[in-house]
Amino acid sequence: MLYQKAAELNIDTKKHILVALITIHSQADLQLLNLHIHRLVSDIKSVFSSKAPVVYGFDTKVTIVFTLDPYEKHHAIIK
Repeated sequence: MLYQKAAELNIDTKKHILVALITIHSQADLQLLNLHIHRLVSDIKSVFSSKAPVVYGFDTKVTIVFTLDPYEKHHAIIK
């Protein structure tokens, strides 16, 4: 079942998987917060289009699932 869900999300299970969670401190203006989350998700998708098959924002958090080749340096993605 996990492999089926990974295929549905376009996650290559033969690669290393790195998950990043970004939390934005809550702001009084929820519309502004939602705008920042949406913009951040959009920017991440455009910059990491080939490396991040799953990027989504919810509440004050943005979750990114990276798929990396085994020989790739994870430090560059983290930076």
